[in-house]
Amino acid sequence: MINLKNKKTIFIILILVIIITSIFPYFYYHKNNDKKLYITINGIDVTDEYLNNDKYIDTHLSDGDKKVINIESEFGNNKIAIYNHQVECIYSDCSNQICVNTGLIDDKYDNKLIICAPHRLVVYYK
Repeated sequence: MINLKNKKTIFIILILVIIITSIFPYFYYHKNNDKKLYITINGIDVTDEYLNNDKYIDTHLSDGDKKVINIESEFGNNKIAIYNHQVECIYSDCSNQICVNTGLIDDKYDNKLIICAPHRLVVYYK
């Protein structure tokens, strides 16, 4: 027979195993929280073209860590502001202005997009 002291030890070990196995998925899936910003126009990824090329940065509107990118395409013009892992559309010459009114998207949350349908522009973190 198992004495009372061994039962307590087994119970404590069992509780610790349950706690560790329930916490493990959180740390496993959240260890790399850095998501990449993507910009697509008409379904074509133009992220590198706009984020890595300084000629698209509007230096007159940049202040501190804020980076403003002019996105010019055959469909229209948008200005995207990037700062502190947040992105927002601050200007669009489209008629409905839904992209401007979307507000900030953040790399901490999934399934948030900035979409300018007339300009076929999609900005998102993945």
